[in-house]
Amino acid sequence: MEKNWSASLEHGEYVNNMELLINDAMPAVSQTAKGYYVNIVTPAIMGNPDDYLTDVLVLHFGNKVDAEGMV
Repeated sequence: MEKNWSASLEHGEYVNNMELLINDAMPAVSQTAKGYYVNIVTPAIMGNPDDYLTDVLVLHFGNKVDAEGMV
């Protein structure tokens, strides 16, 4: 996508399924064009996504993602 957008992964099956959340976050990042961002909205019950999602995305995408912009 050539725009900033949000992926709502905060309800339903995502609440108790971190594997599903991570698996669905990957294509959201892949679909986002360089220079744009996707706001991945995660369930509050899982805590800070920086604790479980940021490292996974950086490992998978390497320097294609801006880890400094992730919070």
